[in-house]
Amino acid sequence: MSKLILAEDTLVKIADGTDKEISNIRTCDSIMSSDGQSIAVADIIKGKVNKICIMTTKNNRKLRFAEDSTIECEGFSVYANNSLSIDEIMTTSGVEKISEITKEEYKGNVYSLRLNEDVFIIANEFAVK
Repeated sequence: MSKLILAEDTLVKIADGTDKEISNIRTCDSIMSSDGQSIAVADIIKGKVNKICIMTTKNNRKLRFAEDSTIECEGFSVYANNSLSIDEIMTTSGVEKISEITKEEYKGNVYSLRLNEDVFIIANEFAVK
């Protein structure tokens, strides 16, 4: 799987500007990059994990991801090797402080999108890759 592995109910901004659960995105769908480009999905990898991390910002935005994910934002690694590197992350509203990362048991699927370009995507209003 790629570095960014998201929970099945994560909302991803697609090319028409609406949000779609990552579990409903298909190969060749177009999603929107954080700078507004339309990017084709080349492949989708589906997997299972036993635990999920929940990143919460001070404004109560949440992103659920597999604990072995790496989350990058604005050229910096925010989360890698099961630890938080910096305490801020870019959202569609600007930079937000991360208030906590928690872990919980998880029974659902996780997904990783392979794109035709190396870009940041909008997932639950976070600009990440």
